[in-house]
Amino acid sequence: MEYIKENLDSVAFGKNILKIENIDISVNFNDFEDRYIKEYSPLYVYARIPIEDLQKIHYLENCGFNYVETQFKMKKRLSKLEDVSIFNDEYLYTPVTNVNEIPYICEISDKIMNVDRMILDEKLETKSAQKRYHLYIKKSFENKEEHLYKFIYKPTNEVIGYHTEKLIDDKNILFYIGGIVPEYQKTGATFALEYSVFNNLYLSGFKKIITHISAANYNIINFEMRTVGFKPIQTYVILRKVY
Repeated sequence: MEYIKENLDSVAFGKNILKIENIDISVNFNDFEDRYIKEYSPLYVYARIPIEDLQKIHYLENCGFNYVETQFKMKKRLSKLEDVSIFNDEYLYTPVTNVNEIPYICEISDKIMNVDRMILDEKLETKSAQKRYHLYIKKSFENKEEHLYKFIYKPTNEVIGYHTEKLIDDKNILFYIGGIVPEYQKTGATFALEYSVFNNLYLSGFKKIITHISAANYNIINFEMRTVGFKPIQTYVILRKVY
């Protein structure tokens, strides 16, 4: 059993955030906890456990951890180009190339990233939870293994959405965060963004997408599963302890 510092999350909250991995229910948790408190004095410690692993879930519950989220791990295979010709005159999907665009992308994030275990957690500051997303957006802009894209409504040249992703290998990619501003979510923009992402990846040689979505995000879950073909491959429970 080990604990790992989440560096960007820790910067966002100004205090250490830790993740517990390789949970071993035979370990004396009090001793384990004493070690990470002495080393990091954390604000927040969490673990992600497969929902079927009740022994580990109950182990952490007995050690003062609380349930905060159910999360789906999902996949989609890319086998063809999607027809986006109907959207060509309206929308443009393109990389963010100027660091000066980052603040506006972060403003979009604040509007759409509102179903999140840290934003909803009454024991955490909402502004710090939002800053966490800002740091992840900036990281995707700077890191060669990640990508940051913007989505433009061409008639007004307005940026109405964004998307971030991380390379797993040359055939597989991980979706991070992104979406469309609320005023465009009930238009064709949501489909246009999603299909533009798929086509860009398909043309780049990728075969499979992996993503993680909160079960509380009903609209996204329904859209990804029923409309664009994502399939759940694992369900997790997130447990956390706040100090």
